[in-house]
Amino acid sequence: MREFIRRVLRGLNTNTANSPYNRYTQVLQAAEYARLQERVAEKTPENLALQGYKVYSQQDEDGIINAIFKRIPHNGTFVEIGLQDGTECNSLNLLLNGWKGIWVEGDPAQVSRISKSIGTTEAPGILKVINTFVDRESILQVCKESLAFVKSGTLDFFSMDIDGNDYYLVEEMLKGDFKPSVFCVEYNGRFPVGMNVKIKYNREHLWDMTEYMGASLSAYTDLMGRHGYTLLCCNVVGVNAFFIRNEFAGHFKIYSESELYQPARHYLSPMMHGHPPSLRFLRDRIESQTSKGS
Repeated sequence: MREFIRRVLRGLNTNTANSPYNRYTQVLQAAEYARLQERVAEKTPENLALQGYKVYSQQDEDGIINAIFKRIPHNGTFVEIGLQDGTECNSLNLLLNGWKGIWVEGDPAQVSRISKSIGTTEAPGILKVINTFVDRESILQVCKESLAFVKSGTLDFFSMDIDGNDYYLVEEMLKGDFKPSVFCVEYNGRFPVGMNVKIKYNREHLWDMTEYMGASLSAYTDLMGRHGYTLLCCNVVGVNAFFIRNEFAGHFKIYSESELYQPARHYLSPMMHGHPPSLRFLRDRIESQTSKGS
């Protein structure tokens, strides 16, 4: 039955006309996701992956993020790098819950879509959208600009998904002493625990849709551990890992990397979730605040 579900999901999870919102796909994904959560619960009953759900995230990250910040102090600030048109990302739900932050996207066409959807690329006190291709040389400047926009000396949440040099940009941030409370990083779930693997740094790297992307979970665990972070969980889909600054780790049950690792399950990504997402609720928030200030 498990293999049948996997095969059907792979077949349905395509870019054909109606498949992204195909009801049958959603039912199968939900069944497989529930089965996997049960397996996680048996081995690690306090694993934050069990708190996962989707509002606007690509998979189940929204629920995990919510569960983390329910337990630790925060001011509601974030940076997200690599989010395409913003409709499926890790911070849209945060924005609709009163957070403020920066979106960074390298594709000008995607930024144009965002601007058209919300009517601006900068809404003071809510969101600033930056169109830039981030690399080792520019990541710290982006971080400084982000802190200036949110008017804070620290950042609560940082999320990155650029399918390539992610590891090296996180490394530059940590070396530059830019240390948000929580990191969400995309890891390459092909590689099991113990394999410290990452792509070679290439400023011009663009993902070619092969397995040559990003870094393994062990590569990130080693890097983050050397800079004062603890692995909290990996989402059930086996795509994103969450790390927290050690000073906040005591708020959570900490499991080993081997216990937390989830292999890549791309047949569950993106998770289907009702009607097509949009940025209309975000636009409503921006327009509401603008009218109050006028």
